[in-house]
Amino acid sequence: MLVIVAWLAVFGFLRLRETLDALHAVAFLNVAGSIMLTLVCVTVDGLSTRTIKCALVALLFVFGGAVVSLMIGRAYLHRVAEEERP
Repeated sequence: MLVIVAWLAVFGFLRLRETLDALHAVAFLNVAGSIMLTLVCVTVDGLSTRTIKCALVALLFVFGGAVVSLMIGRAYLHRVAEEERP
């Protein structure tokens, strides 16, 4: 299932032309991939310390990915605004 989510995000990334729209595909992969990885850990181990660690790493990926996407989007908009100035 994780591979299907990754390919879906790749096709979405290639389909979207605008930079900010493509960041949405990356954010989708970040969130959906983290959820799928956590579900795999829960399925294999049940509720254990390794599953809790996997869930915490997934949360770190989700929040870290959101911050990185925000910074990339703001940098892109800043560059576009500078190019439009005379």
